Amino acid sequence: MYVYGLLLLGLVVSAQCFCFIDKVYTDVSKYGSVSKYCMYKGLKMQVGSHIKTTDCIECTCNDTALNCCGFGIKAGTFGPPTGCMVVADGCKVLLVKADDDTKDCLSGDSLIKP
Repeated sequence: MYVYGLLLLGLVVSAQCFCFIDKVYTDVSKYGSVSKYCMYKGLKMQVGSHIKTTDCIECTCNDTALNCCGFGIKAGTFGPPTGCMVVADGCKVLLVKADDDTKDCLSGDSLIKP
């Protein structure tokens, strides 16, 4: 299985990473307590926290920035080999035959589970 994964990675001609950085917010209570946090899509994250979302984004909040990167299908732009195309199964990236998206690009085996 490990070798299969390496071969599959070898077939991907190119991949460009998708990441972004955002600022850290600071709140000061009426008593003078300072708290820092990050925001991702309305979610307040404590400094030091880490999340993976269902939309295939992984974020880490530290005291200087919110760092988020796509993973799986949101990792970036993939350039599949000739005769193949990239499809998503949740966040998972699949390389399938361009003329039959039910077959694995490398082995030609069916990807449909009975």
